Amino acid sequence: MSGHRPPASSDAGILGDADTWFVVCLCAQWCGVCRQYRAGFEALQRQHFAQWHFVWLDVEDDAPLLGDLELETFPTLLIAQGGQA
Repeated sequence: MSGHRPPASSDAGILGDADTWFVVCLCAQWCGVCRQYRAGFEALQRQHFAQWHFVWLDVEDDAPLLGDLELETFPTLLIAQGGQA
């Protein structure tokens, strides 16, 4: 199973659900730490898929989704419920 799931248009409806929890890994393909971190992230995804939505988001490939968000360290985890980080 690939840990990277591109955001889909159906996610817009999920994001509006106040009961839905997300774990988003903001990463970069060129980052060695991110590449090492990915296996553990995917293991958690397999273990907790029923309770949480896990998303692997590459800050370069998915830049339009991030808007003006600037990150200082990689990887960065974003944990959110509904639309609230």
